[in-house]
Amino acid sequence: YVGLYLIYDHLFKYVNPRLAEIFGYEVEELLDKKGPKDLTVPEDCPIFEEKLIKCLSGEIDPILFQFRGVRKGGEIISVEFSGSMMEYLNHLAIVGTMTDITQRKRTEEALQASEERYRTLFEESRDAICITTRDGRLIEVNQSLLSLFGYTREGVKDLNFRGLYVYPDEGSRFQQKIEQEGSLRDYEVKLRKKDGTKMDCLITATVRRDSHGSILGYQGIIRDITDLKRVQDTLRESEERFRSLLENANDAI
Repeated sequence: YVGLYLIYDHLFKYVNPRLAEIFGYEVEELLDKKGPKDLTVPEDCPIFEEKLIKCLSGEIDPILFQFRGVRKGGEIISVEFSGSMMEYLNHLAIVGTMTDITQRKRTEEALQASEERYRTLFEESRDAICITTRDGRLIEVNQSLLSLFGYTREGVKDLNFRGLYVYPDEGSRFQQKIEQEGSLRDYEVKLRKKDGTKMDCLITATVRRDSHGSILGYQGIIRDITDLKRVQDTLRESEERFRSLLENANDAI
């Protein structure tokens, strides 16, 4: 998969079949006829020239960088260039490898785009979302969580999620249960805002693991259901009063 080359006087003096294949040429089409600049998009040529000159002058050795290459048919590919200075027929030359990294670059770009979409969803979600370590240290929080608990992004840096529980044993029970089951949905707890206000909350969370299966921490969504609980309690009290009136009435109902 790696193309070998020897460059002297900015021309190829040796290339292996793989390097010729990367750029769509026969070996004979490259030797003594073309150099790296001929296989590089014009915008990247100044960078290429600068790197080669620095290597030949001994300023940097070895050199390693990436550039956009041009195949014989005009297709643009991503190439990683690696080389070192050597003597060739009593002159300075560069020997090294070129690797086609087009697929790797596409994968990296797709991953970056995916991460950007995730970041957008994470930050713009109306739900409070956080990622914590196993001991409760906050790794990531979104703006909705900051707004819910009344913290600034700076102020939350040293905050431990365990300190948000109104009843610390609720945190211990949550941790034990989620590690047993792997995930929890609508787990009810009482949490505390920065100003001390108590909230009834539902946590939906999953365990985060490393490649070996060890638990790293948790990630989840927190919903404030304080108002909903208040409405439910009021409705239940109303129903109980109505039931009491019915049961204790002197009239037949």
